[in-house]
Amino acid sequence: QTYSKHGFSFKYPTDWKIRENDGERYESTNSIKIVEASKILCCRISFDNGMDLKILYSSDSSKYPVLQNLLAEKQNSYSPNDFTMERYNVQGFEGVRRKTASGKPANVVYEEEAELYLKKDSGFYTIFWGSMDPSKKGFTSQAYLEKILSTFKFTK
Repeated sequence: QTYSKHGFSFKYPTDWKIRENDGERYESTNSIKIVEASKILCCRISFDNGMDLKILYSSDSSKYPVLQNLLAEKQNSYSPNDFTMERYNVQGFEGVRRKTASGKPANVVYEEEAELYLKKDSGFYTIFWGSMDPSKKGFTSQAYLEKILSTFKFTK
């Protein structure tokens, strides 16, 4: 399937369900609020099956994160025995990726998360990706997110 709206498009698996979030404001669910993005453009995809993808846009380029600070803050917020945290760049997006170590901690929803940013004109796009993969189907960023982002393009 192809998603094409908000000035960009990307391809996604046919069994995914896209749920639009037009007009919803992003509010961080944890105590560390790295970026205050202005609007969720798209979408919750197949969250019930173990994945969540959100694409946000902020017109305030001054809120674009310093990636070194982003990585340091994320590393400080998680136990290194339970997680690995690394810089992550894919298809022009830059950011961080967190993976759980073997034996998922009890309080963790996502086994793998990515937070990626891309500057465009006077603002920037943010992608939040999460995979909880309870059935071990291989919902990793390499198997899904990287394939989706390889098809991401601006249509305007």
